[in-house]
Amino acid sequence: MDGEHWEVRRGNMKDACGEDDNVLPDEADLQHLERLVLGFMASQVLFAGCELGLFDLLAGSALGAGPVSGRLGLSARGTQQLLDALVALRLLGATPGPEGEVTYTLTPLTRACLTREGCASQHHLLRYLGGTTYRLWAHLVEAVRSDDERLRFLSGLQDTWRDPRLTRKLLTAEDMAAFPRVCDLGGGSGELARAWALFYPASKVTVLETPQVVRDVMDKFPPHERVCFMPGDFFRDPLPPADMFILARVLHDWDDVTCTQLLGRVGGACGPGGAVLVVEALLPEDDDVGDDVVEGAWPARWAWPAVRTRLLSLNMLVQTHGTERSAAQYLALLAAAGFTRGRAHRTGGAYDVIVARK
Repeated sequence: MDGEHWEVRRGNMKDACGEDDNVLPDEADLQHLERLVLGFMASQVLFAGCELGLFDLLAGSALGAGPVSGRLGLSARGTQQLLDALVALRLLGATPGPEGEVTYTLTPLTRACLTREGCASQHHLLRYLGGTTYRLWAHLVEAVRSDDERLRFLSGLQDTWRDPRLTRKLLTAEDMAAFPRVCDLGGGSGELARAWALFYPASKVTVLETPQVVRDVMDKFPPHERVCFMPGDFFRDPLPPADMFILARVLHDWDDVTCTQLLGRVGGACGPGGAVLVVEALLPEDDDVGDDVVEGAWPARWAWPAVRTRLLSLNMLVQTHGTERSAAQYLALLAAAGFTRGRAHRTGGAYDVIVARK
């Protein structure tokens, strides 16, 4: 389906892409907006480095993630993700060693401005901004915080899939018309399921969500005619039989053990020739991942998508037990569940896609 003819309906409102009063923004404008949205995460990465004494520690010598976490008494996983995010934000340098271990160093800007003894040190100011001012700004919209949190979350998920250019890249990375029965696990309000139904009219999509979410959706978000909702817990309740299971922004919520359990259940409910569609923001690849499993080039180290994904990975550390992963990591989890024929596709947008078949 051509993006210019995509139509989105919400109640009595009809937004037709291409109309003068409601034109889809270009990619540069969307990226600018996303930088503003995620700016608070970048600030917190900077504040955390100051508060933890990380910059002062590295002022003495270059260190790997292990020594940094050991000397500062931090978790190994959190330290690694924080260091990677600081590298992506150009606040640290990273140098691979002869045995593959990466050592981290201060950049000239960081040494001058972020260490206590820097010639233009902003260390104490940044600790004040991160510890006091930031918390005050969290109450900026307190007076209007009356909406139900769950409904706001569902609306936010719905907005994620509103851009037809993104959903087209995700759902047509490969031809998936051969999967008539589709199940979207944790599909929220069903917006991505609706997009699937429009791209593949011969299919029918079931969204498995918690009972309360299903009640909210029926009340606030009328589904597409080829999208139905099924209440349940995808970790405990039987999964509906399907040819294709969609896991969009689900696996990043969980650690590897839990992901393995969930994918094992999906593999059991998916018959021979079935498939899984994983939608996630993929981390940059390690050197051992070749072109045979990844299509599309990852942007340069300093490009916004790489920075964005590092910030999102830290966000998962803060909010959940999960993490963002590379294509190789997801493919390994999928292969363990029997989905051995997998390929990752870089979309160039906010999210990437992996299609894995049995």
